[in-house]
Amino acid sequence: MATNTAIVNELRAIVGGEFSELKNMLTDISERVRGLEMREAGCSPLMNARVGALERQLTEHDGRLNALETAIQEKAKAADFDEHEATQATDMKTITAAITELKLTNKILTWLGGLTATSLVLWLIDRVLNSAFGG
Repeated sequence: MATNTAIVNELRAIVGGEFSELKNMLTDISERVRGLEMREAGCSPLMNARVGALERQLTEHDGRLNALETAIQEKAKAADFDEHEATQATDMKTITAAITELKLTNKILTWLGGLTATSLVLWLIDRVLNSAFGG
């Protein structure tokens, strides 16, 4: 019959080997995550720049819409507006068409910005999951 000390030493040898395996696995996972973070650090500024460019375009379109609305209001208030009834309808149709186009463009760019941000988040999640599970 083995003594308690011998049993404890035997268990310590078995469990110690498994703990060293676990430590090695955790170290490998940590190194993978660190490597992924280092690679992703270069992608984030690029995506931020693209989203920023889309935001600037949206702001520019909003400014153009406001300028067109102001132009419409000024034209409506002008004293000689009634003298040019023949061109009034044409001008209003042109301005209305331009506003409609800009609103559509604004809506499309808003959707594209949302899709870009969503794809960025999904891509980052994919990278993290692939890295975490040996990808």
